[in-house]
Amino acid sequence: MSNSSPKSRKRGKSKSRKGSGPRLNRASKSKKESKQKSRTRQRGEREMRPLFTGWSGWYLRVGVAITASVFFIAVLEFGLFIGGIGHASDFFVPTQDKGVLTTNKRYVGLRHLGSIVRPHPIRVSQVKPSGTIRIFIFGESAAMGTPDPYFGFGKILKDMLEKNFPNNRVEVINVAMRGINSHFIGSISRDCAKLNPDLFIVYMGNNEACGQYGPESFLGQHSALIPVVHRVNRSRIGQLLNSGIQKNGGPPQEKTQSMEYFREHKILPDDPKSQAVFSNYRDNLKQICENGDRAGVLVLTVAANLRDFPPLGSMHGNDLTGQQLQEWESIYREGVEYENKKDAEEAIASYLEATAIDDHYAELHFRLGRCYLAIGKLKEARNHFILARDWDAIQFRTSSRLNEIAREVAAGNTGKKVYLVDTEKAIAESELCRDGIGGSEFFYDHVHFSFDGDYELAKAILPEAIGVLKQDRGLSPAKSLVIPSRSECAKRLAFTPWDEINCRAGVADMTARPPFLDQLDHELSQSHIQDKIKQFMSGIDQSTIDTVFQTYDNAINAHSDDWNLRYNYSRLLYTVKRYGETARQMEYVVTTFPSEISFRMLYAHALLGSSSIEQAISHYRKVLEYDASYKPAQQALDRALQIKNTPPSPMLPR
Repeated sequence: MSNSSPKSRKRGKSKSRKGSGPRLNRASKSKKESKQKSRTRQRGEREMRPLFTGWSGWYLRVGVAITASVFFIAVLEFGLFIGGIGHASDFFVPTQDKGVLTTNKRYVGLRHLGSIVRPHPIRVSQVKPSGTIRIFIFGESAAMGTPDPYFGFGKILKDMLEKNFPNNRVEVINVAMRGINSHFIGSISRDCAKLNPDLFIVYMGNNEACGQYGPESFLGQHSALIPVVHRVNRSRIGQLLNSGIQKNGGPPQEKTQSMEYFREHKILPDDPKSQAVFSNYRDNLKQICENGDRAGVLVLTVAANLRDFPPLGSMHGNDLTGQQLQEWESIYREGVEYENKKDAEEAIASYLEATAIDDHYAELHFRLGRCYLAIGKLKEARNHFILARDWDAIQFRTSSRLNEIAREVAAGNTGKKVYLVDTEKAIAESELCRDGIGGSEFFYDHVHFSFDGDYELAKAILPEAIGVLKQDRGLSPAKSLVIPSRSECAKRLAFTPWDEINCRAGVADMTARPPFLDQLDHELSQSHIQDKIKQFMSGIDQSTIDTVFQTYDNAINAHSDDWNLRYNYSRLLYTVKRYGETARQMEYVVTTFPSEISFRMLYAHALLGSSSIEQAISHYRKVLEYDASYKPAQQALDRALQIKNTPPSPMLPR
């Protein structure tokens, strides 16, 4: 039993608790601090944790990288522009005259590396003058006018419109080019739409299958990439990179289109690859129509030489067996023998038997067309001439399918200021067409119009153009339609017998080269062309030459501001060695287009020929300022310097 009292025990307990108090407080405090540290650490971890994890984090990083790259590229592009590195890539570029634009000779080459295709020189005011009718023509070489652009349907149409709108100034600006197709024409139309046009005229389709980005090319099959490639190539950065490539081995060059090249690249319209041609053409034509929606748009079908131009290439269908091919060749040779004997009906029977085996061979249809024509069956002849064009495996003529697309696009834009001009129909129904099948009365070759053909085309466009300008643009034409005669148009443009000879000679030179060499009766056709040239030449006498000079003088007096008229006259004068007169005409041309090398070279040659040696030397040097690598200018300069430094020969005693 304990001696302590309850009170003492109580005090003892109290003392005991009091003695252990500091230890308990320290433990409690330690726990609190530990909890606080834990909470702080957790809060810190939450604060340090990335805002985006997983896929969202990757998206953020990629987005930042892309944004930084785009910003860097934009800054670099702007820096190159400010630094004057690279060239302008728009279709129209400023001239030395304020407010006046000219065509950009680098336009195609900046987009399609290695291309030497250039637009025809043009001058146009950036702001359309009051009272001016401004029309743009789009297309390829046939729309441009070949071999001489000055005599194309655009110039004839301008003359016709001036007669029907006597109170307006008429501009017909032909931006068509040789060697391009709808992939380029679409972007050209965007630049033209900025210049307040009143009318777009679209005549295109001949280069869709065999031009740049054809059905066998990667970009032709993936056409959405073409604008991207063009944008990259024409950018200042792209130009800088391509310049570096050129210094280290030269830029990519376009493939030389030898006859072997064309033989290896034949393709039929029913080949699956060809379907891209049709879809690309449709898309690009729609885009052109949309670009011209503030003006009016005339979509033209494209005519071709059906009767007098055999296909450039023929191919058999892919599903033909070896035995069927042998049978077809035997029957075909039999038909050819009958045709050579002038037995058209027996030839037709054999040819039709061959078509039952394989109807893809273009030359077979052309022969059938000739035979039906020989016996007066015009409908059948026309059908087979059309099939010969459509099955041509080297397709440099607009096919029925492309023309049908043009009709569909025009019909599908009813109410959107888009209208159709059926050129095919107009040519077939022309008074010049003796059998309803277009041929050499309209064309120099496969698609390029003669002056008569260009006149007929302009005449077909005229009423439709007047209708659009009156209805959609509110312009007032003459009370009744005025159609100048062929003779009147020829006088206005100074289209003389001399020019007819030059045009035919130019075509003869072109058709003597690929892709024409494998054509049926090619040698005979070339012989006929030469015979026509000789026939024209035989009619040229002094009286004719005097008339030619008078025609040019009259035209220039009436239209002194027509530089192209002066240029054509200069070429004639230089040919007949009238150098002083050549120089006087070319002075105006060179003043109009000071950077056009070919014009300045002709001017310098004429000055040299007229003994203005110092002036000639000055202009040869000017050419070299524009292009230091232009060898003809350097050679001509060396020759001129030699003439200058060579003392005249002493006169021999009599």
